[in-house]
Amino acid sequence: MILTDERWQELVKVQSEVNADVRYKTDIELYGKPEFWEIADGEGDCEDYSLKKRERLLGLGWSKLTDLALATCWTETNEYHAVLVVHTDKGDYVLDNRYAIVKNWKELPYRWDKIQDGKVWRRIGDRVQVMPD
Repeated sequence: MILTDERWQELVKVQSEVNADVRYKTDIELYGKPEFWEIADGEGDCEDYSLKKRERLLGLGWSKLTDLALATCWTETNEYHAVLVVHTDKGDYVLDNRYAIVKNWKELPYRWDKIQDGKVWRRIGDRVQVMPD
């Protein structure tokens, strides 16, 4: 994806709106299961936020799913976490419910685990060395 000023503003807007519109609730609280992936509808956990952000970007014309990849990682407190990674010509950016702003993936204190590659999940390994630029 070519990251124009307009596209950047879309990322910023989607990040801000979804983070404000969705209230964090665990899958146990919502579905009675430890893990359930669903597009957030007012409530959800990290992957639900990520799915909602991807849905919004697709609705704005971000047409390639390969540019909008879900990724999993461990946070600095060793919690498993999911985010949306947006691949652009200017680098990879993360839309994350734990942060108010869109961040370059290299700025995050995460240990990366897996990322979507089309319909397949592939292991990333340690941060920086393996994530594509």
